[in-house]
Amino acid sequence: MFSRDVQVLEVGGRGGVYQHSLEVARALAEAGYSVTLHTASDPEIEDERVRLCRCFSWKRKTRFFRGPLIAFGFLFLTVPHILKQSGTVWVQGTFKPLLTMYALGMLRLSNRRTIFSPHNLFTRYGGATERFYMQRCLRLAHIVVSYNDTDAEILESLQIKVARIPLFMYLPFVSEKTLTAWRKRLQHSSPDICVVGQLRLDKNLPMLVRAASAAGKSLVLMGEDAGALEEVEAEISRLPHNTTTVLEGFFPLEDLAAVVALTGAVALPYSVASQSGVAALAKAYDAKVIAYATGGLKEQADVLVGSLLDSDWEKVLREHALHTPHRDVRAPKPYSEAQIATLVSLFEEASR
Repeated sequence: MFSRDVQVLEVGGRGGVYQHSLEVARALAEAGYSVTLHTASDPEIEDERVRLCRCFSWKRKTRFFRGPLIAFGFLFLTVPHILKQSGTVWVQGTFKPLLTMYALGMLRLSNRRTIFSPHNLFTRYGGATERFYMQRCLRLAHIVVSYNDTDAEILESLQIKVARIPLFMYLPFVSEKTLTAWRKRLQHSSPDICVVGQLRLDKNLPMLVRAASAAGKSLVLMGEDAGALEEVEAEISRLPHNTTTVLEGFFPLEDLAAVVALTGAVALPYSVASQSGVAALAKAYDAKVIAYATGGLKEQADVLVGSLLDSDWEKVLREHALHTPHRDVRAPKPYSEAQIATLVSLFEEASR
């Protein structure tokens, strides 16, 4: 029997996967489904149109044994809670491959219809063991969702049932107050291009800092440090002429959107990626996407860079990172009815 109950599981509560999950839940709710988004106890965004269940804790204030306590909570509180709910379960993202494999396995043993959106087919940490767990996750779900053709083809070659849908993202309206505040804060740097989101080593930010300096382009790096800040600051200290402004910390999505909208261009020099929520955010606010030609970024970018060499990025930044001082884009482009219909069709197919 077809159920209109939907349980979306995304435990992060922050970042691109959560923002996508929130938009998916909102779209399905507006299509007439009874949707609950199960997430962290402290989600970065709430929407009155989406029912939230805060059934997972990151123990952010815990000093000792935090990792084991997080895993215990997921295995013995969050997963049993999900198993008690009715309807189809859509698992968003790979929390930890082993823990995600456990959750998908328990759902399968319970004969629950399960959709899985891994968002990445690669693992950043853990090597062969983590890759094995990821492969098992892909095979435990009834259907795997891909947001780009590259990953869809890989999944099909593995004989895994796959659905290809657009990467929907929750897109905030940027208030005039927020836009004005960021215009004032950035008035001295006058950014030509920006990077927003976690500052990670795989984003090759020191290279981008050097390329921006050589091209004479103003660059803004904005987001929480996830291992790259020390190298970025060291690179900046070595430059005779620095053009980079670093804004380190967690910023609300509206602030990130404001900086993207004001700047008009984002850089994605990622070593590896399936797709980027930042690229989707940029498209929504009519900003140019400049990216290294890897994975699904090849489908999202307006300008592709064929290597991660300083000289190639310097050349592209000179030509395409053009300052737009009078941009006033506050309202994101809405998703089309056809795009929403694709999402609903996927869900109906997976739920039967």
